[in-house]
Amino acid sequence: MKPVNTRSARSHLTRRSLVKASALAAFAAFPHVLRAQAKDKVTFSLSWVPQASNAYAYIARSKGFWSKRGIDVDIVRGFGSVPTALAVGEGKFPFGLALSGAIILAATRGSPVACVGIESYKFQMGVAAHPDSGILDFKDLEGKTIGGVLNSGESPFRKLLAERAGFDLSKVNINNVDISILEQSVMQRQVDAIFCIGLSSLPPMLAAGFKPKFLPADKFKVDLYGVSLITQQRMVETNPDLCQRFVDGALEAVAYTMANPDECIDIFMREVPELALSKNGKQFVKSGMEIWIDSLLAAEPKAQGMGWSDEKAVNEAIDMVMTYVAPAGAVRPDPRKLFTNSFAGKIKPSPKDWTIAANWSENGGKILAGN
Repeated sequence: MKPVNTRSARSHLTRRSLVKASALAAFAAFPHVLRAQAKDKVTFSLSWVPQASNAYAYIARSKGFWSKRGIDVDIVRGFGSVPTALAVGEGKFPFGLALSGAIILAATRGSPVACVGIESYKFQMGVAAHPDSGILDFKDLEGKTIGGVLNSGESPFRKLLAERAGFDLSKVNINNVDISILEQSVMQRQVDAIFCIGLSSLPPMLAAGFKPKFLPADKFKVDLYGVSLITQQRMVETNPDLCQRFVDGALEAVAYTMANPDECIDIFMREVPELALSKNGKQFVKSGMEIWIDSLLAAEPKAQGMGWSDEKAVNEAIDMVMTYVAPAGAVRPDPRKLFTNSFAGKIKPSPKDWTIAANWSENGGKILAGN
């Protein structure tokens, strides 16, 4: 494969360009909850910048899924799952998005955060290797230089992955890189591969015409729920009506997006016009949508409805975090307070919708499986 052209790569959509494009709007926003005569006005913090995995929030606003339930929602970008989970727990935002592992970790630190609906069911942790690196299996990571982001959502689970996949983590040369250039570091062969979460790292690479070899961690059962809708435990207790309306609007948008992906890509591009500034912006969204929709294809939402969490899966995830991530002496959070199904399961896609989603995301599923 030809080396990546640095000048060409700079013209593609990257984390850095997307962060810069959205920064002004982010800092101009201010979190609040105001009771108005007609609507409840709330702020919804994403875990990161606008991308395909959170496009449904913009669909919910554009299609009126929240408005018809009496809610006016301001959407603001986030700065990582752990900061978002802690901020929501502190009441700085009434609602937010965060990886489930970060939610559990925040709870071990005493944050009164609560998951009110699962938004994606697969963690999608893995390694994305340069196709010319010779890395075909996790054992091949030994002796190679692997890029990674310090304190990223997947970093605490590398030790567990090494134990279960059978490679020596001490023999891996881990090069800590800035999150804004993580994908570029492997595309330009500055590193042989990167530790990453597929939902975040694969779309910009695929949109740039670069197809890495992805090694999925879930092959070795290093998996937990992906991104989830969160609020404060106090909000669950004192304002369940608002929680229900917010969750229903969000999950209706999730279901609508997975059943109408092409329409929703166009809506998202209009709602977030900075994406159109990149010549490969639409491909970035399409690749991300394929990978995100694949994360919805799970038994729980098919059987119980959107947002539903399985008690056994939640307990296993908490055990994983307590063993490999939580600080010494941390108290194990109450799973029923941390993950509630009180608001989930009301939105139920049809069998036809699930078939559309499975067919449309087939390419993303193959990449995530390492094919």
